[in-house]
Amino acid sequence: MVLSDSTFSQMTHSSYTTTFQCKVQGSWNLHLLLPPNLDFFILLSSVTAVTGRHGQANYASGNSYLDTLARYLTSSGRREKVIALDLGVFKSVGHVATQPDVVDKLLRDGFVPTEEKDLVRILEYYCDPAVKITKEEESQLITGIDTPANLQSRGLDIPSWMADSPIFLHLFQFRQGGSAASGDGSSDGEKSFSQRIVSMTSVSEIGVEIADELASKLARTLAVDRKDIDTNKPVHGYGVDSLAAVEVRSWMKRVLGCDVAVFEILGNASILELGMNLVQRCEFLKDSFDGLAK
Repeated sequence: MVLSDSTFSQMTHSSYTTTFQCKVQGSWNLHLLLPPNLDFFILLSSVTAVTGRHGQANYASGNSYLDTLARYLTSSGRREKVIALDLGVFKSVGHVATQPDVVDKLLRDGFVPTEEKDLVRILEYYCDPAVKITKEEESQLITGIDTPANLQSRGLDIPSWMADSPIFLHLFQFRQGGSAASGDGSSDGEKSFSQRIVSMTSVSEIGVEIADELASKLARTLAVDRKDIDTNKPVHGYGVDSLAAVEVRSWMKRVLGCDVAVFEILGNASILELGMNLVQRCEFLKDSFDGLAK
């Protein structure tokens, strides 16, 4: 199967290695050339090293190397004080700060802003001779990730990178504001939606409800008003690309229990037709589907 450029964009080997190698070779060269008895050796990494980022595999991989290098130098005893700082989104300085639309998208995708003063305080802490780094797990600091509870309190969806990875399961144990909580990580909105579905008695009624919820999800993903999404139109009619479709797919799997292919989401079926097709595939409707009115 040949995928068109309009469906998927591909990163060239040259694009990957150019970004990746400058971080890899640059940081390794610094380690080799600088004396071993430095007071501190600080590597500026990025939160993308642990979260990943669509279209930035080269950047994420390079930063992951910095994290690994810090851990290696600490565990091997080659340096006494090494720390990789996985920095988040800066709103006031840097390249991203000059692009408000990009900043807004990142904040809706599960990140919290980092201020310049925060970085200064972090550097002050790790440059303090009294602060020691003796264990491998102490040699990496991750900043700039929001919690599921805070995202839901702002009416935002939990991003797929957070919802689908066991790395971030502990974040679901925090209530809004950071206090510990119990539960399965599902939002109240998602629970009430599934409860509404279960109480319905006909396939058509459930299909319409699923289509409406899918339209609401698209509106949140695209940052548009719900009234601008017509369920009689296909998903791709709203400019949804494969990356956004992956996020929708993750939502379907979490909320409906349906494993839907990206090609199906981006097919020619309308949102309403897609909703109808998903009824019999809802995990929590399997036992009752045969008894639903057609």
